[in-house]
Amino acid sequence: MKYVSLKWLLMMSLVVLSTAVLSAQEKPTKKKKKKVEEVFEEMTLDTVEVIPFNPHLDYKPVPTRYFSLIHTKLELKPAIREKKLYGKATLDLSPHFFPQNNVVLDAKGMDIKSVSLGERSLSFDYDGFKLDIQLGSTFTKADTLQLVIDYVAKPYELDSATVRVGRGMYFINPDETNPYKPTHVWTQGETEAASCWFPTFEATYQKTTQEIYVTVDSQYTTFSNGLLLEQTLHEDGTRTDYWKQSLPHTPYLFVLVIGEYEKFSDKWRDIEVNYYTFPKYFKDVDKVFGSTPDMMEYFSKLLGVDYPWEKYDQIIMYDYTAGAMENTSASVFYELMLCDHRDLLDRDLGHDLIIAHELFHQWFGDLVTCENWSQLTLNESFANYSEQLWLEEWKGLDEAELHWLNGFNSYMNEFKMRKVEPIVQYYYDNPNAVFDRHRYDKGGRVLHGLRRYLGDEAFFASLQHFLQRHSFSSAEIHDLRMSFEAVTGEDMNWYFNQWWLEPGHPQVKLSHSYDPESKTVEVKLQQAQKKFERAEIPLHKIPLDIDIILEGETQSHRVWAMRERDVFYFSVPEAPLAVNVDPGKMQVWEREETLSTGELLTIFSRSDKILDKVFAFDKLKDRQSAPEVRTFMLDMLGHDNWYLRRNAITALKVDEYANKEEVLAYLKELAVSDERTAIRREALTKLQENFKSDARALALDVLDADSSFSVLAKALDIVADSSIALAYPFAAAMDQHENQIITVSVAKVYADSAQANQIDFFERALFLQWANSFFTLNEAFFKYLKNVDESVFERGLKLLENIIKNEETTRHVKMAQRTLKRLDELKVGEGMDTLSEGKKAILANFKDLM
Repeated sequence: MKYVSLKWLLMMSLVVLSTAVLSAQEKPTKKKKKKVEEVFEEMTLDTVEVIPFNPHLDYKPVPTRYFSLIHTKLELKPAIREKKLYGKATLDLSPHFFPQNNVVLDAKGMDIKSVSLGERSLSFDYDGFKLDIQLGSTFTKADTLQLVIDYVAKPYELDSATVRVGRGMYFINPDETNPYKPTHVWTQGETEAASCWFPTFEATYQKTTQEIYVTVDSQYTTFSNGLLLEQTLHEDGTRTDYWKQSLPHTPYLFVLVIGEYEKFSDKWRDIEVNYYTFPKYFKDVDKVFGSTPDMMEYFSKLLGVDYPWEKYDQIIMYDYTAGAMENTSASVFYELMLCDHRDLLDRDLGHDLIIAHELFHQWFGDLVTCENWSQLTLNESFANYSEQLWLEEWKGLDEAELHWLNGFNSYMNEFKMRKVEPIVQYYYDNPNAVFDRHRYDKGGRVLHGLRRYLGDEAFFASLQHFLQRHSFSSAEIHDLRMSFEAVTGEDMNWYFNQWWLEPGHPQVKLSHSYDPESKTVEVKLQQAQKKFERAEIPLHKIPLDIDIILEGETQSHRVWAMRERDVFYFSVPEAPLAVNVDPGKMQVWEREETLSTGELLTIFSRSDKILDKVFAFDKLKDRQSAPEVRTFMLDMLGHDNWYLRRNAITALKVDEYANKEEVLAYLKELAVSDERTAIRREALTKLQENFKSDARALALDVLDADSSFSVLAKALDIVADSSIALAYPFAAAMDQHENQIITVSVAKVYADSAQANQIDFFERALFLQWANSFFTLNEAFFKYLKNVDESVFERGLKLLENIIKNEETTRHVKMAQRTLKRLDELKVGEGMDTLSEGKKAILANFKDLM
């Protein structure tokens, strides 16, 4: 062990360390504020133990399999108001190999009433996390045991450390304190929270069949894995539903949802496909999920393995902890999916990408499951890649490749924040830490690179081999590699090692030149990977295409880069117009390269690949002082591709253009006529930045004519920026909508007008707010409360109190607390940044909530 005095480190670096950094030990004490030099003398700090990284102790192995779980039967009765679950679990299990005389189950935050084996009661030890059951005799792998555990799950009494992983079962609005959300219950097992609502083995390699008997009040609908086989009504007004999952799957994929839902019935071949939503959204739920059967057909044919489960349900819920979850045969989705046909106007791809993502998990994640969380790529990289696959089928190659680019940029943003680690990561503190852009976006792009290298036939045949070989089982990355090797006959270690088992990606410097004497093009490539602490990025072996663009033809060449410096030579009949390295721009790398304006314009015009055009555009947009680039940018405003049109609006430097009336005309036309709502909104934004009076006049017309919530919200912001009085009637005409985009814009208008009757709007808005509207909406409410009279102010504080005491979402609660604290920090006085004495007195009654 190495020990270092933190005080010595502080003095050597001459940095005053924040007490927040010292949260693991006692805070330093100091008598009073002093100069920095005196603070060092006054601070008394504990010695800090610095533990070096240990590749053996920190390694996350696959948990040892002592038992195999064969079947799980759950008899459940949720107590919704109590936020508890009364249950009896019957587990069929068998020793895996070695004889066993005890079994240890995961069971978090429960009251364990009894454990029995047949007619015999068993003794057990329970520490609130692990249930250690003494079997009373030794059993071998030839034996099958049936344990019965009577328990009460209390997910809302779990300690804070456990809740950070998840509480397993969530009771939404159980006391009906939120008038806008229906009471319902849902579960979330991934990563290790299934054991918060039933005893089990929290190991991803375990596979079990399943039965659930759940007793609920008869007005509720229930959902679980598999098929609903029976419903039994009872005299007390309750009903017991019997669900059976006859095919084995992993415990974290168990699901139970309870609520007052309506069902839209669809079908794929002979398989039931159902969409469940709350009654007020039922009329448009088919527009949300309607592509599902087509996706099921496409993925089944593409993979050579039919959708493997007995049915497919898709269910929407409030306050969900993530975007969606691929529970076996029953995916669940967050409240953003609660929308109508008008909300969908702003979603050109609808919700198809998240639907495809969860559906693809039914193969990758559910049929074949990652062996442990280090191998998460086998779940999430494939689901991420399915989004691109579906876009390619549905919208064409350009849309799919633009999605590739978005994911690449997302991964690069995470990499630039100095998260540099392999996709297959064996070292982490919490399994939730590996659910990031490396496993999702980088993994999806690495899969696409493998497809590009091998070709479609070999790639999808290898996936079919993998799925068939490991169905209803678990796997690791080497299993995937061996499937590719079995199909192609090629040793694939080089690809899997550098992309899945090593961190980072190539960081290349490119240059090219032409020698007129030898009529030769020279292309140089240097791999200049940066070094990071505990992460050294290796040289990569890169199959690389290079296009030499000539006057009348384009020469295409395939080369291999695998050294620190590679030089390639190509004979040509004439000086090239451009050299296009990586045509299509789908290498997972960072590139540094200097290209002339002429070369970029040539690449843009001569390539039929959308990402070549985006690449050239991104370089050219910063050169608008050149007349040929200004002409190019104006042409982009009318380009057929929406992505280029939108980015051209965003990048347009209006001050560079002498004929601003021409620019104004382009933008006004786009703002009212473009088929894409995102482009109409972007055009309004650019008008607001550069032509304020024209923007205001046009925004008034848009408020009368457009149907898109995002466009209307932008128009309302523009009008409100000049006159709240002018904006107010438009806001009042739209304040009944629950759409979060328009709700935020209306809230900003109401915050300034601050009328008493607007509190009803804010109540609904705050009770229904979604994650990406938390901050702006609470900012508007804070401003509103500063401006209203004392009676409305008190009602507003009671609303915040209700949220803090009763809402499920932590961010929701914290934003309400933040609003109270900010009000408390205001001084007494008059004006925007003060509170009256009366308001301060009212606020004092809510101090304990801050």
